[in-house]
Amino acid sequence: MNDFNTELLPPELLAPEAPMEQWDIPLLRTFKHIDSTNVWLQKNAEFLPLNTVIVADQQSQGKGRFDRTWISPPGKNLYFSILTRPHTQAINWPQATQIAGIELAQMLSSWGFELQVKWPNDLLHNHHKICGILAEKWNSPSGGALILGIGININITASELQSIAKPATSLREICGHRLNREYILKCLLQRLEKAWEKYESQALQPWLDTWRKMTNFVGSPARLVQNDTAQEGVIQGIADDGSLLFKTAAEGGEEVVLRVYAGDLELGSSSGSAGAMHRQTAIK
Repeated sequence: MNDFNTELLPPELLAPEAPMEQWDIPLLRTFKHIDSTNVWLQKNAEFLPLNTVIVADQQSQGKGRFDRTWISPPGKNLYFSILTRPHTQAINWPQATQIAGIELAQMLSSWGFELQVKWPNDLLHNHHKICGILAEKWNSPSGGALILGIGININITASELQSIAKPATSLREICGHRLNREYILKCLLQRLEKAWEKYESQALQPWLDTWRKMTNFVGSPARLVQNDTAQEGVIQGIADDGSLLFKTAAEGGEEVVLRVYAGDLELGSSSGSAGAMHRQTAIK
């Protein structure tokens, strides 16, 4: 934290924050307390225009991927969901979460935060999680939409993060300053609006180089969890379609490189070395 270059922080980012109900963002609905912004949008999407943004000061049932709990204390972080419809086939909509993660990482990097992107869309600082993204499809006769839920640790302190099982940090812990959540949300939404336009004509191509540079885990041992099984192997990189290239062992011991489209990636190995990582186990 002491080595952080505060000269890169925009003045607006350090400015006092207005009450959430006064935030000046188009199609924004704010809640002091809610169960989950994603759940609320699932229940109310049919009555709302596309690009509606739901933000809560606190969530009682904030959730991440695989129904994990997302710690959501009041007045600290950003918990929000966007109702959107990427201009591509619904089968490709999960790529929107990857684009959102890269756009957020680029934005924060321009302000001096050194981040890594862990597949599929987690943002890390020194292996400590700072952001999670959850995409859920909302089905309707009109073709449905994508609900993109994003949680960013902004002003939560190290002592408050101690209740989280896995390593986590916040922007405040990194830079040493309390930051303006409205400004962060406004800047990210502006970036995403432009990103969806690029995605319509160029797919993932504009983001691949940046993504690969920020995913500096190639060659690292990892554990891939899918449904109720886990495989140990080695990260090989990111394919052009956003899938994970993961080297592991097939039956018989022959090494294969899998193209993975869904799952959870845990860095490190229970066996302690890349060469001994090719095992598949059932998760009880």
